[in-house]
Amino acid sequence: MERPRAGRLPRRPTKASERELVEARSDWQAMKHCASWTIFAAAIGMLAGCGSGRDLPLVPVTGIVTFSGGPPPKEGRVIFSQLPGTERKGLPNRPGRASFGTDGKFVAMTFEPGDGLLPGKYSVRVECVDGVPGPATPWDTISFVPSSYQPPELVVEEGKGTIEVSYDVPPNPKKRK
Repeated sequence: MERPRAGRLPRRPTKASERELVEARSDWQAMKHCASWTIFAAAIGMLAGCGSGRDLPLVPVTGIVTFSGGPPPKEGRVIFSQLPGTERKGLPNRPGRASFGTDGKFVAMTFEPGDGLLPGKYSVRVECVDGVPGPATPWDTISFVPSSYQPPELVVEEGKGTIEVSYDVPPNPKKRK
């Protein structure tokens, strides 16, 4: 449809322009339908890729975190980051994690609670904080774990049974009281 010029009324659409509008509308509906199916298929594909890992060779890993030989001051977590190139051929490079309470005990998971870690070598990080980091509260001042603390790497091998580990965290001198 033409844009009206000053002082003129717009022209009435012709049969040809009405037909073009109907065709454009049906093209738009077809595109919308196709886009809906594409989004649906992508969502199904992503869900399929987020499986439970039950068909993978997960190795149970349990442990305890202590702070200077005593119990943790707060709840925290252990993060297992698989080192690139150490995973077994054909398996994903996937991190793991575990939560611990004030008793320090944890069970590692990759896909679902307690399922373990995939074979490979992992760097380990322990986190236990008192507060939320921000401009006025840097990480070092709220973390019970010193930034210099680095637990030894963890090697996870299939077929060796449950791996038991322990991490004793030294005091953080920068932690505010």
